[in-house]
Amino acid sequence: MCGIVGFAGLGPTLTESRLCRMREALQHRGPDDAGLAVWDLDGVPVVGAPATIGLAHARLSIIDLSSDGHQPMANEDGRIHIVFNGEFYNFAEHRQRLESRHRFASRTDTEVLLHLFEDAGIEKTLAGINGMFAFAVWDADARTLTLARDRLGKKPLYYIQTSDGGIIFASEIQALIESGLVDRARIDTAALVQFWTYGYSTGERTIYQQIKRLPPGHYAVWRDGKLDVREYWDCPFGAEPEPGRSLDSLADELESLLLDAVRLRLVADVPVGLFLSGGIDSSLIAAVAARASGGALKTFSIGFSHQKFNEAPYAEAVAQHLGLPHHVLTVTEALEPHFGEIARQFGEPFGDSSAVATYFVCKLAREHVTVALTGDAGDELFAGYDAYAKGLLFWGSAEQRRLFAHRLTPLQKMVECHHWLRRGDRRLTVLERIMPPRELRRILSRRTWDEMGTANPYEERERWYARCGDADLLSRMQYVNLKTYLPDDILVKKKRGPSAPTAASAVTSR
Repeated sequence: MCGIVGFAGLGPTLTESRLCRMREALQHRGPDDAGLAVWDLDGVPVVGAPATIGLAHARLSIIDLSSDGHQPMANEDGRIHIVFNGEFYNFAEHRQRLESRHRFASRTDTEVLLHLFEDAGIEKTLAGINGMFAFAVWDADARTLTLARDRLGKKPLYYIQTSDGGIIFASEIQALIESGLVDRARIDTAALVQFWTYGYSTGERTIYQQIKRLPPGHYAVWRDGKLDVREYWDCPFGAEPEPGRSLDSLADELESLLLDAVRLRLVADVPVGLFLSGGIDSSLIAAVAARASGGALKTFSIGFSHQKFNEAPYAEAVAQHLGLPHHVLTVTEALEPHFGEIARQFGEPFGDSSAVATYFVCKLAREHVTVALTGDAGDELFAGYDAYAKGLLFWGSAEQRRLFAHRLTPLQKMVECHHWLRRGDRRLTVLERIMPPRELRRILSRRTWDEMGTANPYEERERWYARCGDADLLSRMQYVNLKTYLPDDILVKKKRGPSAPTAASAVTSR
């Protein structure tokens, strides 16, 4: 993973030294190279004074390990500059088409993305990218800064808008704090309630009022002090399959897509490995990758001394069956000194306990590889969570309730105590909450609730439920998890932390 940071303003905004401090906060994301450039609005480099435009980059080299991949990267006439975090999997096919019009100075996917943007603009560029990404492009002639984030939110991107109409962006919250323009005392109380409800903040909100996330599947254009945020992609969960298609035909197409997704993610100029849990998703990715690579990939797992939570034996069995070298690290209380570092790496409160295991498996893998494939997003795409079965049990069709009838008694008792959720879409969120509002009332002060005012901390999930209101119940739950739980929790764990390999989920290709 790389780190990007930068700013644009109507007048002098930040100094080069301040931008350098912000980039240094991202150095763990990109230890291989670092670049920085600042200008005024006319494109003249600024030295020793606040600049109007700035871009910086911390690089983790994956494609083209030479210095030719240095960023910020400019087009031939220096009019357009880009900083890019991610992987552009189908860049080679675009490069073949672009080579007739552009002189390439590297083999990187970044340079292909730069010229694609230059020729096609942001919307056509985003439509043609297969990959995971967050990037920023400064166009000096149009005087626009364009930010974009991939469809499912694999790569993070945060920003603040300054009081004088400027914008500052970064891959992580801590880098924005280093700008010196974030008032950390200004807490977003709705985000605080989201954290205590779900274990994480969701949507555009972060724990800081000033800091926002660019949502997955969105891009933003800053021009003349105004920011226009637009959605460019959505996933039509609940849509009927093509008429006349058999289940076998659809399964064959799915297998072909999965094989292609894994093949693309194995392309790298650095060692690639696999995170293996022993579950269906990561085991399937490992089987496909082993076939494609000839069994040369290393696998990595975390074990626990408490056997109730220990999945390491299942992962080891899969690795042995596939003939893949396997590495296991057992998490014990002796590793407790790392826990504070784990908490700090997220930049805001984050309550998913599996972040501990994720941190250590990343550190283990980084000793051997630079890129690791995972099975993350499998549960969202294929209804793997237990909450799906629980939701169908209570609010599904008569046939679905009959299938889960043997689980009714304990679940019914649990849900009946949350009778207030039986109103509209809110009933569907009960099985995803770790704490209901009446418990929150006991632990959060009256002042917190007063400060939140009319803000609805649950509006993000309710909005997504409403958008797919015509779909079946299962599809609605999958859709909402794809829009909230996946980008704001599951993928967050894989994109933070010092010395972590860049983790590519092979089941979220397009």
